[in-house]
Order: sequence, then C-alpha cells, then structure tokens
Amino acid sequence: MSTAVWDLRTDQVSWQPEVYRLLGRDPRLGPLSLDQLLRADRPTLRRVVTSALLRGQAESGLVPIERPGDEPRRLQVTGEPMLDQDGQVTALRMSLRQLA
Repeated sequence: MSTAVWDLRTDQVSWQPEVYRLLGRDPRLGPLSLDQLLRADRPTLRRVVTSALLRGQAESGLVPIERPGDEPRRLQVTGEPMLDQDGQVTALRMSLRQLA
C-alpha cells in the first residue's frame, strides 16, 4: 500500500515513490496537485476525493489505469480526511494498492 498526502493548509503534496508507478507518472514531473488529479477522467477518483474533502468521510473505490503498451490495471484507492482539533479537514491522505 502506497500513500499520497495533499496538505490543504500549505499546498504541499507528498507522494511515496510507488504512487508514481501506480499512476503512471514520471517522478521527475513531481506529484499532481488535487486540481490536476481531478481533471483526469476518473469519476471514482473524484468521488473518493470529494467525499473526503467535502463530507469529511473516508471513501474507497476501484480506479482503472490504462497506459499504452501496458496491461490494464485496477487500483484500490482509499481517500481519508485528516482533521484538526476542531474537526476541520486540513489534508487528504490517499492510499493506493494495485489489485492482481
């Protein structure tokens, strides 16, 4: 299981190295911002992020990943809000795991 974190207070994004491979992104390009991530045509990913950020609830789903010259894959994605002491969402943590 690999994780990515988007800190809403500082706009910092942190991806574990495996996240780049799972999402098919060149690490030299750096991690995607939430805006960039949500622009991709992946409705499940949008639902997971929206649930965590707007409703403050953890959400999971399967996201298909297709890259030219590679076998289609499915990722189990779980988004969970990180809350401050007042219960406000301050960050989004997403866990990704490739399914066989």
